[in-house]
Amino acid sequence: MERNDYMDFLKGICVFLVIIGHSIVNIPGMSIPLNLIYSFHMPLLMFVSAYIEESSRKKYTGHIGQAIKKRAEGLLIPYFVWSLMENISFDGGLHINFQEFGNRLIGRDA
Repeated sequence: MERNDYMDFLKGICVFLVIIGHSIVNIPGMSIPLNLIYSFHMPLLMFVSAYIEESSRKKYTGHIGQAIKKRAEGLLIPYFVWSLMENISFDGGLHINFQEFGNRLIGRDA
């Protein structure tokens, strides 16, 4: 399956608009651009994401194990990494020896 460059580009534009929209939300005088961005960016992002997802789903027909592995790499790993960073950054009481953590992550004994 070949990637659709147009849809990838459109998804990138939508993500950029999400970032811009969240960045200007509390800036005085930006209500018109904010309302304009918020009027379409999320529905368009959902449409483009669903289109890309459906296109890629055909690739894994009959290979459920590969599909689950791909989803885990794409969703669960970033989720756990972000959760870990959030706990460390926002003083969640989690104190980690990064060398020991890295060794455990790659399967070495500490």
